[in-house]
Amino acid sequence: AFPPLPRRSRVTCRKRFQGKADLMAGRFEGGRAGSSASFGRGGSFSRATSGANLKARIKAAFDAVDTDGNGVLDKKELTVAIRTQLGMQLEDPINEIDVIFAAVDDNNNGLIEIEEFIGMLEPQLKKNDEHNTVMEIEEVMRLVFTGYLNTAKAERARINKSFNMAHEDTSPTVGAPSPTKPAPEEEEAPAEDPGDAEKEEAMPAEMAEKKEEPGPKGFGVDFWGYSWRFKLYDDLYTNAKQDDGKDVHLTQRVVNLKKRLENISKGTDPWIAQAMESSERVKMEIANPKAVQRYCALWLKHLLAVEAEW
Repeated sequence: AFPPLPRRSRVTCRKRFQGKADLMAGRFEGGRAGSSASFGRGGSFSRATSGANLKARIKAAFDAVDTDGNGVLDKKELTVAIRTQLGMQLEDPINEIDVIFAAVDDNNNGLIEIEEFIGMLEPQLKKNDEHNTVMEIEEVMRLVFTGYLNTAKAERARINKSFNMAHEDTSPTVGAPSPTKPAPEEEEAPAEDPGDAEKEEAMPAEMAEKKEEPGPKGFGVDFWGYSWRFKLYDDLYTNAKQDDGKDVHLTQRVVNLKKRLENISKGTDPWIAQAMESSERVKMEIANPKAVQRYCALWLKHLLAVEAEW
């Protein structure tokens, strides 16, 4: 939910008159391709501009961004609008434009259609209507786009925090050999007492059940590097793919991450085998695949906890 901007107390009669004139003409200052169209003049939305008029104004804004006039917006056109018409200063332009575009492109076809553009603006416009707030159209777009970026940043912060917490849980084991040095040669074990086997067999069933297999020991024992973790992060979140090879939609990335972490931890996802097969480095690093399963279980556990307290 986006907080409404402060209500403007002064809107001149000229602006109101000009807004109606522009609406009837269906135009924006600056015109079509090759121009630096502006959303400012006559582009404000108030309680008076609702229903059909509201959609007409959104359509006019859409046309101002659609510089080639083909009825859809591509990433290049949106980028120009964000940088010139909206004047937004982005910290990470390439990635942040990708985030904004993906958030608007609901059907994930690489283009923004008029229905998606209307769906992007209508919720905020209705909220403004409830508060009788008057805003220029570029203000509405900047507010919505900033909301997308803030949501994406918060999501990535939660992912990173839980990722690092899982990393800390599998930190070097006390007494484990250094990953930069070969493990010392083991001393020859003393000869076994033949009676030990008989004692083992004679052990009560209850005690035998309590014997636990040694679990994953972490860095220096079960794995000897960290590149597999970054590949895991990339494959499951940053560049996650669907079964058909298409990118997982922005709104589904966390859902996809949780599902795959759970499946890897249970051994039902082929990621470990695929990663070891496709990368010699990953193959050399992972000595015990169960350690990766445990890491995925920990990442998922911490992610759910972080989300609950966020």
